[in-house]
Amino acid sequence: MGRMQPPCLRNLAVLAVVFTAACGDLRVNTASPRPNVDLPAGISPTKLDLDASIADAFVIPKTDAVNQVPVTGWRTTLTRGFDSGFKGSSTQLVLQLREADLSFGPAALYTGGTAAVYARVRFKSSVIDGAGKEVQRIAGEVVARDAATSPTPEAMTANASQAVEAMYESIAAKIAEPGKAEPGKGEPDDRLRDRAIQKGR
Repeated sequence: MGRMQPPCLRNLAVLAVVFTAACGDLRVNTASPRPNVDLPAGISPTKLDLDASIADAFVIPKTDAVNQVPVTGWRTTLTRGFDSGFKGSSTQLVLQLREADLSFGPAALYTGGTAAVYARVRFKSSVIDGAGKEVQRIAGEVVARDAATSPTPEAMTANASQAVEAMYESIAAKIAEPGKAEPGKGEPDDRLRDRAIQKGR
C-alpha cells in the first residue's frame, strides 16, 4: 500500500493553503545558482567576501502569509552563485556582500491561504579594489523570476536559487553601468499576482 498523503494535500482545492498549513515542508537547502552574468574581464570582481553577519543556517520567521522557513547552506549557495557568474576575471576587485537577507512573500492568494510564494533577497554590497578602497556601493532588492507553487524543499530551494541569480545579475548590471537605473529588474509581476488574488476572492 502506498504512503497516504496528509489530508491537506489530497486535492488541488486545498493546495491553496499549504504555505500556511502545518503539513507543508518549507525548507531551503544548499543550491547552485547559475546567474546570467557577462561582464568584461577587466571590470569583473575576482573574489567574493561574505560578511561574517551573513549566517549559513537560520530560520525565516513565520508571517501571516507564509510559515517559517528553515534555511541551511546559505553561505555556500551565495558562494556558488558568485563562482558561476563571475569567472575568468583578471582584476583584483573583490565583491563584498555585507547583507543578503532571504525572505518569502505571497505570489498568489486565495480565500483562506497562500497558493504560491516567491523568494526575495535584500542585499547590500561593495566593490573593493586591490588597495582595499571601496570603489562602488550597490544595494537593492530582487525576487525570483518564477513563483514556487509546491510546499517542498525542492521547490523552495529552487526559488531561493533564482533570487540569488537575480541578485548577482543586478549587481553585474550596476557594475557595468554605474548609476543607471534598472526599472523592473527582478521585480514581481504585480498584475499577475493581483489577478491571482482577485481570482481567489
